[in-house]
Amino acid sequence: MTGEIRKATTPKTVASSIGSLKGMNKQQILSSILEIGVVPVVRTSSAESAIRSIEALHRGGIRSAEITMTVPGAIHALEKIAD
Repeated sequence: MTGEIRKATTPKTVASSIGSLKGMNKQQILSSILEIGVVPVVRTSSAESAIRSIEALHRGGIRSAEITMTVPGAIHALEKIAD
């Protein structure tokens, strides 16, 4: 599966782009993800811990991550990260 790109087919997860991905077009975002080589999936017990996880990933240089909709308050976490 290395190098394979899968398109999400269900709304159960939402990808969150942060930091330098804002304002980028689809191809630029894809290129950035492929360059990094990983898209972390954040699944925590609260929106607050998801936000902290995303912030830690950002500090570590990861500019794209996914927060699953199984996180309580996931929409709140996505809104906060998008700001």
